[in-house]
Formats: sequence, structure tokens, C-alpha cells
Amino acid sequence: MAHDHSHGAAANGNERALWLSLYLTSAFMIAEVITGALSNSLALISDAAHMLTYTAALAIALIAIRVGNRPANVHRRIG
Repeated sequence: MAHDHSHGAAANGNERALWLSLYLTSAFMIAEVITGALSNSLALISDAAHMLTYTAALAIALIAIRVGNRPANVHRRIG
């Protein structure tokens, strides 16, 4: 008996929200790097590094969703 971990529309909505968050966080991070470099602002550059950790966390979450949605097989199964 197959066991499906897909949660339908809710999972798609959550993944879409994560993608949007990743795009926005990445855009702000890039803007902070550019602005910090042009204005010699260590505060902006260090905040961009901080935003990099958020961006990485969002990317890891998206990878986890993709891996979690893969179908089970002989090597990856429940039980």
C-alpha cells in the first residue's frame, strides 16, 4: 500500500511562499551588498552577510520540500 505525504494545495502554497521569500531576501541581500560597497558601509555589508544566512535557510527548506515530495521506492520507503 502506497503512503502519500503530499498535502495538496497547502504544500504548493507553502512552497510558493518560500520561493517568494527566497527571491525577496536574495534581492535585498544583493541590494545591501551593492549599496554597502558603493557607500563603504560596513553595517550594510555585515547585514547582507546576515541576510545570506536567511537565504541559505530558505534554500535548505525548499530542498527539503523537494526531497520530501519524492516518491518512495525500494531504497526510500516507510516501514
